[in-house]
Amino acid sequence: MLNAITSMLTKTIDVFLKINSSESRRRNFAKDMFGAYKALDEIAHALYGIDSTIKYITGVDQEIFKLFNRVTLPEYLLVNSMSSEGLLEIQTRYLDENGLEKVSQPRKIELNQILPVLLESNIRYFNNAIGKLTQIMKIESWDLFKIQHQPEKLKALEIYDEKLVRKFTNAWFEDGGFVEALFKLGLHQEIDGKVLKLLDAEFNPNSSLFGYEVEPQETIFDLTHTKDVEAFLKHTARCRNTVIEARDAVKQFIASNCAIEDIL
Repeated sequence: MLNAITSMLTKTIDVFLKINSSESRRRNFAKDMFGAYKALDEIAHALYGIDSTIKYITGVDQEIFKLFNRVTLPEYLLVNSMSSEGLLEIQTRYLDENGLEKVSQPRKIELNQILPVLLESNIRYFNNAIGKLTQIMKIESWDLFKIQHQPEKLKALEIYDEKLVRKFTNAWFEDGGFVEALFKLGLHQEIDGKVLKLLDAEFNPNSSLFGYEVEPQETIFDLTHTKDVEAFLKHTARCRNTVIEARDAVKQFIASNCAIEDIL
């Protein structure tokens, strides 16, 4: 019995050390960075789709093929063909009474009939991408936070450094606070797509405010007003450029510090 317990304990410790080895941690971090890259790419793509749909709705741009090259269609919607006049042949996926997926018969509709659906789909895609990025940041910042619970263990190993622990703790409050602020951001569609409500906030990690104290500013854009449309498109273009810069910076970091086997 003692031999069995000893053997099991030894194997458990061995597995634990391997799971928490620096090599394993590096690979987990690489996967998180790749996840952040994909989330930022999705945010940029969603902003393209939102902008393109709004430009078509408001008459700023009427190129139907450019629109469908940029938007993300709802999963249930299949577009078989389109004409330059804005006539679409579509099918929709649905579940029958037995829970089996079916596809409706093809039918033709005008593009204007599904523009609110396209806008809603791209807004949902945008918000989901922000959610993915937030979850990744939450995992990384939580790892920083846990260091403040380690002093006793570090002291026992005679490697406790109060300054180091304080640095990590402060880093969590800055990084973790940013995550708290991210949870509150988003874009919402109201009144059949004619009004957009943007929740956004400036976050400065060097300020005295933590993320949970940051209240996003609510901005309403009425798409029936030209000035609101111009302001929204200008704002999202600036955001998209910033997101693309961040995405490319993460990509460069991965290329310089990670191997392909770390990500796969």
